[in-house]
Amino acid sequence: MEVTGIIQEVFEPQYGTSKAGMDWAKREFLIVTQGQYPKHILFTISGKDRVQQFILHKDMPVKVQFDVDCREYNERWYNTLTAWKVEMWQPA
Repeated sequence: MEVTGIIQEVFEPQYGTSKAGMDWAKREFLIVTQGQYPKHILFTISGKDRVQQFILHKDMPVKVQFDVDCREYNERWYNTLTAWKVEMWQPA
């Protein structure tokens, strides 16, 4: 999937180790879409290489390509939007 918008917030990277002993890294950023009904969308970048690869700044217009994932925790379902490509975009 793909969406365009303006970055409203870039959050600090988070690092940790899973129960299986694997290192992980993630960074989240929030965009606002353009149009008559703007939407706020929170994306996650996963993996140390990707976290360092994407240089993101507030007010940056971007095109985000992403996957949607869903998981269950305590009988509730949660969605994650994982960005796998982020590039500059020129608003019309």
